[in-house]
Amino acid sequence: MQFIRSLLFFAATVVASAIPSQASSGPAKAGDVFEILLSYENSSETNGNSSSESSGHTTIIERVLRIDENGLELEYEEPLEKDGRDKRNTWQLPARIFRPFEGESSLLNAAELEARVDPWLKKAKFPREACEQWIFTWSAFKIECDPASALGIVEQYDLWPANLSEGQLYHDADALIPVPLHLRDSDETGSTYAVELPIDPDKVKQTTAKSAVIVGNIMREAKSLEDALKEQDAHKISGTISIVIKTNLAGLIIKRAKITTLRVEKPDGEVEDSVSSVVVKRELVVGPQAPKAQ
Repeated sequence: MQFIRSLLFFAATVVASAIPSQASSGPAKAGDVFEILLSYENSSETNGNSSSESSGHTTIIERVLRIDENGLELEYEEPLEKDGRDKRNTWQLPARIFRPFEGESSLLNAAELEARVDPWLKKAKFPREACEQWIFTWSAFKIECDPASALGIVEQYDLWPANLSEGQLYHDADALIPVPLHLRDSDETGSTYAVELPIDPDKVKQTTAKSAVIVGNIMREAKSLEDALKEQDAHKISGTISIVIKTNLAGLIIKRAKITTLRVEKPDGEVEDSVSSVVVKRELVVGPQAPKAQ
């Protein structure tokens, strides 16, 4: 079950918001369309011996519908297959999101998504009673039926805001404190920023405890969150979050690489070391600066 726990921890890590303290749309324009690729690699080992690894990638299309003084209206959808076939099957997409420059994002087409739930359940042969339950096939999978779950999906690909600067405070949901950005270099293609943040041990314990509850439910070995948290109290947690961000000349973020290094020391002497890498890349496919077809 270590593999399941790793997947669940990755899921929590990848959706953690990581944003500078001030936001703007930068050079983005209404009508721009981006293809965003997310790739991840996870590895862990216990006492330098037993280990597990996982990796993968996903892609999403992001459309800029509108920009005003308060934020951006964005639409996200799954891409077509390379041969043009439509094999899209995520009921939460397309989703229209308002991404404010300050505050939390909101879902704009919740009623539309709600209407897709029952057809999706029927196609997948899940009863309504299965909603919000976790199952295990090739990986741990939660049967989502709440339209708000679309926000968690698109948050993984969020490369806003833009216009970063040296010394700007950078926040990450898994970090203990915000840390100023460092301008690593700047050239004719854009700028590269870097930051290293200390991991928040309490956040790790909470995430691990929730994962333990989910694993227990899947294995039909019920465990309360309170008991799972008590087990985590005796663990010593340490680690760092290293982030490198690449922007183009206009200040738009085109790549973010996040590496989380974690060590968990248990009272019985067991030590688990893990590394999680998440890279998000954005390419403009429709817009004034998009590459021209050959």
